[in-house]
Amino acid sequence: MLVKSTLFLAALGLAGFGLAFLLVPVQTLALAGLAMEGIGARTELRTFYGGLELGLAGLLLACLRDRRRHRDGLWLVLAVFGGLAAARLLGLALDREWSTFLGLALATELFLAALAALALRRA
Repeated sequence: MLVKSTLFLAALGLAGFGLAFLLVPVQTLALAGLAMEGIGARTELRTFYGGLELGLAGLLLACLRDRRRHRDGLWLVLAVFGGLAAARLLGLALDREWSTFLGLALATELFLAALAALALRRA
């Protein structure tokens, strides 16, 4: 149950942000207090944040459906969310900036990385 829940939650989070960036990229970025303008800005947001996150979500759902791929999916969750959390912590330390959005994002990333590590340990 822990394995499937971890894969599902991670896929859901990636899919949610992926769809948001694909459909309303500038508005989604603004939720983080950021602005991006210029030629290709919306396309870049849709591509990297939307497309990449949707692709990862799809891969996690494929891993969820095939019991033989559960560990692969958990390693992916750990790598993706662990990497995001590490980079966010470094950014927060270097830039000395904090917002509610950054705090919630960090908490989510740490939670999913820890959940994946726990599930891998138990699996």
